[in-house]
Amino acid sequence: MKQELINEEPLVEVLNGKASTTSLMFSTVFEIQHNEVLQKIHAVDYSNAFIDNNFSSVKMVENGVDKEIFYITYDGFSLFLSEFYGRLNKQLVEKYLTEFEFLSDQLLCLCVNGKQLNETIH
Repeated sequence: MKQELINEEPLVEVLNGKASTTSLMFSTVFEIQHNEVLQKIHAVDYSNAFIDNNFSSVKMVENGVDKEIFYITYDGFSLFLSEFYGRLNKQLVEKYLTEFEFLSDQLLCLCVNGKQLNETIH
């Protein structure tokens, strides 16, 4: 992914009160075919509770074609780090982790103040 796009696009957003990224963003940033990312998600061999809490399937229509994407939490992202170990750009991994940490801190502050948020934070 071109560096200027990475700097402009938020890698992490809030979904259902959790810092999350999408399978599409993950595949774009790390230049991995989205189908390969989807295959890895569908092959995750963890408990149903872990999968349900960390991978949320969403159907989209792009150019008239149905497309599946997943929202992935920090824990799901961490799992992916091990699945794609050695293939991921370390600087991009660090940027992702920094954004997850920042957004999680923001959510904690909002939670402490009794507010709820479900939007992208830059």
